[in-house]
Parts: sequence; C-alpha cells; structure tokens
Amino acid sequence: MEKYNRIHVWIGKTNKSLEEFEEYFNLDSFYDAEEDEDFEKCGFCKEVIFSESYGEDFIGLDYKDDPISVEGILDEIPSSKAIPLILDKCNDLDIKDANAMFYYRDAELPKPEIGKKYNDLYYVGEFPI
Repeated sequence: MEKYNRIHVWIGKTNKSLEEFEEYFNLDSFYDAEEDEDFEKCGFCKEVIFSESYGEDFIGLDYKDDPISVEGILDEIPSSKAIPLILDKCNDLDIKDANAMFYYRDAELPKPEIGKKYNDLYYVGEFPI
C-alpha cells in the first residue's frame, strides 16, 4: 500500500499531562455522533488532516513524564530506516531532547509546515518507511 509507505513525525517537549496530550487525538465526539449530526473534531483533525477523523491504525504516540534524548523517544517509530533521517532533521531544527512524539502513516496527508508546533510538538517532516 503505497499510501502508507511514508511517515509524518512530530516531536518535542510538552508541559501537558498524558491525558491532556492524548485529548488532542480524541475521536469520541466523532464516534458518538449520529449520522449527519454535528460533532467536535479532534485537534489533530482540525490542525493537520482537515478531515472528520483519522485512521487510528496508522498513528503512534509516545509520552514520557520527563524529557529524554530524541533517539530514545523514537523507539515507537515503525521503521528503523527512518530513524537516522528523523534524527538529522531534529538536529537541523535544534531539537535535542523530548518527552513526547507522535507519527502518522499516510503519504497523502496534507503537508504540515516543518518546524511549526502542533499539540506543543514540532512537525519535523515526512520520511520513507
């Protein structure tokens, strides 16, 4: 599936609790709404994918209470070949440590702005997996 052979990565430090961080991705309103009923889009849907929902099978999150090395927070990335590229981009953006990261697998995702913050984390780019 060529659509899912790319990964978008956001990484950085957040002061949010785990619950607050995860709320950005909450699809309860979408799932609880009746057909043709208005509902509140999640933050990820509003800011990044510009859609009503996202594929939960294609997203990954990692959150730590305290910052660790960027390399350490990338353990959840589903492809080891992407990690050196992500580390290089983090270095370019002067991101040295992080306590949170999320990724989304979808080559057709509208391209977020590199270096812009989403849910307190910097978008670092799109990488092959």
